[in-house]
Amino acid sequence: MSRILRFSALVLGACGTFGPRVEKAEIRPSGETVPVSSEDDAADDPAIWVNTDAPDKSLIFGTDKQLGLYAYNLAGEEVQFLPLPRPNNVDIEQGMTIGSLTGDFGVTSNRGDQTFSILQIGPNGAEEIGRLAAATPEPYGICLGTDPSPVVAITHKTGEVDVYAVRYDGAFSAERIGTGHAPGVQMEGCVFDEAHHALYVGLEPFGIVRFDTRNLASTDEPVVVDRIGGASGLKADIEGLALYKTGRLSGYLLASVQGDNSFAAYDRETGALAGRFKIVDGPVADGVRETDGIDATSADLGPDYPKGIFVAQDGFNDDGLQNFKIVDWRSIERVLTPTE
Repeated sequence: MSRILRFSALVLGACGTFGPRVEKAEIRPSGETVPVSSEDDAADDPAIWVNTDAPDKSLIFGTDKQLGLYAYNLAGEEVQFLPLPRPNNVDIEQGMTIGSLTGDFGVTSNRGDQTFSILQIGPNGAEEIGRLAAATPEPYGICLGTDPSPVVAITHKTGEVDVYAVRYDGAFSAERIGTGHAPGVQMEGCVFDEAHHALYVGLEPFGIVRFDTRNLASTDEPVVVDRIGGASGLKADIEGLALYKTGRLSGYLLASVQGDNSFAAYDRETGALAGRFKIVDGPVADGVRETDGIDATSADLGPDYPKGIFVAQDGFNDDGLQNFKIVDWRSIERVLTPTE
């Protein structure tokens, strides 16, 4: 078994809880989804599916980590509910090939039975087409990539991150090809950036790190993108991670900074901080607080969202049960340093 991660005392050394004050622009939501069914802390992680045939009919998927997976249209209305065993996080990769299968696929991390699901995604929602055991108990965060073959990364509260090669030859199988352990450091959000051969992982009390996916056997320490208490003013916890792509290499890495109800954007090529923002109350919907998962797309989703959207879980929805807020990317773009 290859070891993908090695965290030294230097990397995981003590960091300040409070960094310098960094100005955060205020953004207002453009819409919101109907709430999930479960009470208390239930909604967690969104993922966006772009309908390439009818972009304005694209879907937003969101987990109810007590019951299953919702699909919503861009107006926030429920399109489908798929029961699953306590799915915590969800991720989608479009136009990928797994063995003899080609299409749009998704994955969920299922804490209810220590598995992860393989989903086929289409205009009507998601269909579970496979379920595989997780090597480490309580799969938490999850992300799907193709660098160059199908891979799934799963993060854990206990500080493990496992990387699996996923195969299909009439049935799905998974081989753990990389693993690592940062004792006592809870992890959740992750995202693959294939063009940069990168896997980004959020270490909730520490910050954001980046691994080189070209050499899973490497024992090199990860590159620290940003840390709690650093110059950008991050405050624990770091939760969801997502990419907004403006080109093959350009765009932003986005992070949910739960400690001060904000978000951070980094230049996808240089890693430099491109801006900080908050989603506050607006005429269409209330803002967000204590966000867990996020997602973004730069695809043209029609006249309402020609530059795509940003979606964030709302931990304290004013209407009661938790839901997901939708933001027109153009509102965010205006407050960020351009990447190209």
